[in-house]
Amino acid sequence: MNLQTTSWTINWAYNQQANGGSSVSQSVTGTPDQQLAAMVSGIGTEASGVTFNENTANALQEQSSQLRQSVSGVSLDEQASYMVEFQNAYAAAAKYITTFQSMMQSLLNMVQP
Repeated sequence: MNLQTTSWTINWAYNQQANGGSSVSQSVTGTPDQQLAAMVSGIGTEASGVTFNENTANALQEQSSQLRQSVSGVSLDEQASYMVEFQNAYAAAAKYITTFQSMMQSLLNMVQP
């Protein structure tokens, strides 16, 4: 019997982690050289698919990160102008209170004998 030219059928099954652990069964028919070539080709195709899925997931993660940052981004110039505005309002309120206290003290001094 010539094993190199004899056609064989090999069946196998495995669980795919990417598809939630679903079971996949495959079979290869042909000479041992043809079977080996088919298995190596299948492994290469699976590896290429995994690499493509990884690249896609990384691109989506990067895009979502950029979108999140653009939505929650803060304009430093706008915040600085708000800070100056509130600082000026606080200074004006403090001056008003100081003036009011001074006027009340003067009024009390006039009324007291």
